[in-house]
Amino acid sequence: SFSFQWCFCSKPTDYVPLQTVWVFLIGLRFLEGLLRGTKMSQLDGLCSFIANVDLSDHGDSWSWAPDVAKGFSVASIRSYLDLRILDSSPQATRWNRIMPIKVNDFLWKMALNKLPTRVNLDRKGIDVHSVLCPVCLEDVETVNHLFFSCELASKLWALLANWRAIDIPFCANLADWFSWIDSSPTSAKVRVFLDGVGGVLLWSIWWFCT
Repeated sequence: SFSFQWCFCSKPTDYVPLQTVWVFLIGLRFLEGLLRGTKMSQLDGLCSFIANVDLSDHGDSWSWAPDVAKGFSVASIRSYLDLRILDSSPQATRWNRIMPIKVNDFLWKMALNKLPTRVNLDRKGIDVHSVLCPVCLEDVETVNHLFFSCELASKLWALLANWRAIDIPFCANLADWFSWIDSSPTSAKVRVFLDGVGGVLLWSIWWFCT
């Protein structure tokens, strides 16, 4: 048979075996040792972190890391955010004053491939019943196909060329279209006009398909 020693608690009716008290005290000492070891390891880490820090007698001062020479400015933080958050295109953003703002905004999204075409929606994990072009049903609906390779787009580009009596070469993407306009041997006013008409044509295709 086992014999137990008992100790009193706060209430006369509560008793705890003495062996339990010993285990509790030993556990406290063990945890104290662990905590002391943790504190020492943290102190060692802090010392190693600041070991190579050189302190000077100069007063503390604030500096703006993106532009240390000029300091903080709204323009510098805007450039900082644009470079690190906004998507960028290899081409400069175009803005045609003869086009509505919504068309300029649409062309900017198109240049970044941010239009919700069926292929782009499928890449985002959105369930679409088909990624084929809803107009011709012959190829997947990408930005380049919908606006340049699709049968509807090809006919509209041909109508534009016949209307202005100019030879518009086949453009596989928006960059090709902009490149042809910029290198076209016409006056600046005509290039701006063609840029605007082409932008409205592209926006009309998107409006029709959506």
